[in-house]
Amino acid sequence: MKHLLLLPLLLGLTSPVQARVDPEVHKLCKGAKDYLGCVKAQSGESRSNSINPLQTIGAIGNRCPVRHAYAGGGQCGEVVKKSFGLALIASPANAIALQEGQKAIDAIGIWRAGLSEKPRNRRFYGLGKLTTAVFDPQCPAKEPALYTKSSCDEQPKAPTLSEIGYFFKPLTQKKPLKYWNEELEKLYGVKNLATDAKNYGSSKNRKPAPCLSGKPRPYPIVAAI
Repeated sequence: MKHLLLLPLLLGLTSPVQARVDPEVHKLCKGAKDYLGCVKAQSGESRSNSINPLQTIGAIGNRCPVRHAYAGGGQCGEVVKKSFGLALIASPANAIALQEGQKAIDAIGIWRAGLSEKPRNRRFYGLGKLTTAVFDPQCPAKEPALYTKSSCDEQPKAPTLSEIGYFFKPLTQKKPLKYWNEELEKLYGVKNLATDAKNYGSSKNRKPAPCLSGKPRPYPIVAAI
């Protein structure tokens, strides 16, 4: 009988809390024994009296809070939208490198991890405030791949030349191009990806129309009238 009387009180305390919780966080935590603790962890809030099972064995967290991406070293960065105040007549590669410096690669990494749209020179996404990754027993006990949400996610694949060609056109200066080649190789293991993407589809790489197959193509015979 006492339990029945306490039930409405407990429901009354829980409902307002759930009403303020992000739907994505609630979905992750609805089955957890410590609902409030799970919500705080997934929201990037730390609890001094909680113990991370991965930390006890000298490892790091394997999941980032909602709207965050893994930045390395056990840290997650908030995925934030960035933009330029003025229109720039330049390739996105030049524009983003000009604004972001060494962090420009974040725009590509976040996109390839499926957390944003394709980066453009006036709108792209980067990493903001950092927070510590948390432990999710439902994912492998290992470090997540860069820019993913958790160790449950697969390593993002390198973009194809057709997917990324727009990013390096119309012009890319020599210094930024060197930066992009180096950073893309670190991230995806593909050499000269930026240079190849910049030259992708250019007229100097195309064969004349009659020779697209590698063999001379006979022109149609037009009868004289």
